[in-house]
Amino acid sequence: QFFFSEESVLASAEVEPYSTSTTTRTTLTEDTIYDQSGTTGGLLKLKYNKKNIAKGVVGSITMGVDPDAENDNTTM
Repeated sequence: QFFFSEESVLASAEVEPYSTSTTTRTTLTEDTIYDQSGTTGGLLKLKYNKKNIAKGVVGSITMGVDPDAENDNTTM
């Protein structure tokens, strides 16, 4: 699961369709899945025009995959 910074979420809340959303939002500090470890925990690095986020957002994250890992059905 990936996460967005509060700064970027608040910036996007200014534009449609987010500005009219009535959905209750869970902040990062309230989120029980996000472990507060920044990019290590799935926080995306975003680039956008802070004065006009509606022009678009670029996000990036680096992930590693262990090709030898096997599922032992004890963890998600």
